[in-house]
Amino acid sequence: MVMKTKAADAIPHQPAPAEIIPTAGQTSAFTGTKALTVKLDGALYARLVQFAHGRRLATGKRTTHQDIMVEGLLTVLEKASK
Repeated sequence: MVMKTKAADAIPHQPAPAEIIPTAGQTSAFTGTKALTVKLDGALYARLVQFAHGRRLATGKRTTHQDIMVEGLLTVLEKASK
């Protein structure tokens, strides 16, 4: 029998130690593909769908929602590193 715990008894999330965060050129612990789930509210999801559809109409190529989100994330990270 597994005993259930109360939410108040749960151990709070602890951030990862700083030493595992890679610096430029140090990626050995972060090799391979990683998955990320993003929860969007309905309005933001609708904007994403409309943006992807507009891009397909403009370029003639299908762009996945994941491609758009990765592109946005890379833009933010590049901007922050300057």
